[in-house]
Amino acid sequence: MSRVTIKDIASQLNVSIATVDRALHNRGRIHEETYKQIMLKVDELGYKPNRIASTLVKNTDTRIAFVTPKCNSFFEEIVRGAQTAADELLDFGVYIDFITQDSFFDSLGQAASMESLIEQKPDGILVVPLHPLLLSTSIDRASENGIPVITVNLDSKESKRICYVGQDPEKTGAIIGTLFGKHMNKGGDIVILNGITEISTLRLRADGFINRLKNSYPGINIIGSYEYVDDIKISFEIAKKIIKDIPSVSGIFANTAYGGVGVGMAIKEMGKCGSIVAIEPVAYQHTISSIEKMDRLLRRFPSPALQVIWDPVNLLPITGLEESQESFFTRTLDTWGDKIAAVHAKDFRMEGGRKKGDLPVGTGELDWPVLLKLLQQRKDNIDIILENTQPSTARSTMAFLKETAESGG
Repeated sequence: MSRVTIKDIASQLNVSIATVDRALHNRGRIHEETYKQIMLKVDELGYKPNRIASTLVKNTDTRIAFVTPKCNSFFEEIVRGAQTAADELLDFGVYIDFITQDSFFDSLGQAASMESLIEQKPDGILVVPLHPLLLSTSIDRASENGIPVITVNLDSKESKRICYVGQDPEKTGAIIGTLFGKHMNKGGDIVILNGITEISTLRLRADGFINRLKNSYPGINIIGSYEYVDDIKISFEIAKKIIKDIPSVSGIFANTAYGGVGVGMAIKEMGKCGSIVAIEPVAYQHTISSIEKMDRLLRRFPSPALQVIWDPVNLLPITGLEESQESFFTRTLDTWGDKIAAVHAKDFRMEGGRKKGDLPVGTGELDWPVLLKLLQQRKDNIDIILENTQPSTARSTMAFLKETAESGG
């Protein structure tokens, strides 16, 4: 049974979370009858403050500002996740204020919001920097005024932020480069479509892609680069023109999910289904974050050119499964197994009720005997790309996979 929170108490009494918080901490004004109802509900539900809160006892509240765009489903999911954390943190006297931008291009508005926040002196700032270079000045000023700043999803390496929370974009690009190299038989012409060139994370993703091709697949030539400002319609039009005007092109790399959708639409319309766009669904804070969402995308664009990169670990829910791994794998294969172009292989383990991924194959809790047996039955000869495998462990990892596969699962 999950721990009772002050949000649960507020919901049952139809009062605000702040009212419950004032009653529990005996601060601020509150009507006596409301106070009694809250304390009765506390006893009824068996509410107990999180003991970790005792380490954070202080005379003043902690206020954190979260500055982020909220312009599409990807960022809306980030905001929802942050709001869930904010509700839980109320037990600690921590409050999160959300400052959102309706457009991904409102970098000036975001910079103005940052400057205003610095004057308000919050205890910390989380920010998804729309224009990392432009915002670095504000991040530096916040730091100089004693306000720690953490960048999320998009980084501002040039700034004095204390850390960055997000993917490794160069590694992501390198993995995509490997997939292109394999599917293009190590040769051919490709074009790169950049979402927004000013965003350093997307630039680094493209750099990782380019460097992997240069170092591992020199027979692949990059013959052009275009920007589509992370817009499906624009990427569709650019890709359609490329397919029409440059017959030698055998691959198009778009470095955001929206770009990939636009390219897939163009390939379908132009009848060039010898080319493949493969999208990897990733659970938690990603646009395509579940079996069902991937299925809806594939049904919306029913083209043989649109396929899937399946990373079983990345698709596992962040809080773990409510079904067996075998059931989860089977459900995935039943839903869109025929669309899987390649499998990413790594491992995970659960720590503190949350998934910790990015472990080498065979070192965690993934049920490899079951997964390999299903792949042999349903996707024999599928390409499997190892992740987080170092040269020093590659031999033992391959031996583990071979032994597991030959044992028949």
